[in-house]
Amino acid sequence: MSEEKEKTKQTKDRSVAYPGVTLSEAIDFTAKLRDSLGKGPYSRDEAAKALGHSKLTGPAARKVAALVHYGLLERSGNAYSQSQLSQDILKPVSDELKNVAIKKAAIRPRLFQKLCQKFGGQALPSMLQNILIREGISEGAADEVVRIFTETMKFSELLVNGVLTKPVIEDENGDGAAEIQTHPSASKITLQTSKHPSPVNRPAGNDDDFVFEFTGGVRLLIPRTKKTSEAIADGELKETRTALSAFASKHMQEEETKNEVTNLEDENA
Repeated sequence: MSEEKEKTKQTKDRSVAYPGVTLSEAIDFTAKLRDSLGKGPYSRDEAAKALGHSKLTGPAARKVAALVHYGLLERSGNAYSQSQLSQDILKPVSDELKNVAIKKAAIRPRLFQKLCQKFGGQALPSMLQNILIREGISEGAADEVVRIFTETMKFSELLVNGVLTKPVIEDENGDGAAEIQTHPSASKITLQTSKHPSPVNRPAGNDDDFVFEFTGGVRLLIPRTKKTSEAIADGELKETRTALSAFASKHMQEEETKNEVTNLEDENA
């Protein structure tokens, strides 16, 4: 085969980018790097050795690349450092923050974002392998990508009872919402984050707000500061959340029941 034909074949067989490991595995690898090398920066060779490889081989490079795909590592030139997202997962101030961070990491890879936007709110198609091939995944990698995507969505609880959640995905400039919607069968109380500036003259682009969402659309928004983060981590908000949850469950459910009765009367009229 001529050199020109060989190059054409390699280009044709090359798959679009995707993380080579599941998010669960990527988080474990990130923890190993943190234990061995700290938050960084460090080179890819150093990262490869910390992950148990004698040198930078293909599998080692694949692992490091996956951490970048999920946003757990940030790259600056040839140096890698652990991101704020990895900090929120490995050293969270609350379980809610950790859960949101995991969901953010799960939809960080561009291919996974596209799949969530395309199939969110419905069951994954049985012919997902063929769809991925049409998206640019090589035929040899399609089954593996389906496995990695499916396991990652289940691990992050974005795939619940076979139905894929459709998250509101933050845009590249960070100007859009970073809201993570949850499937109706999940807990009634979820923590969401918002990039919208709060009413108290706080400039846009500060740390995400804490947003607790309850039954019926009741929402508690708290600007994220060091004091509020520590207070939430210490459980100081627990009683307030319990009270709001009870309020929402009682009054919003009553309102929903009234609406159902009114609708039924209108239908029978």
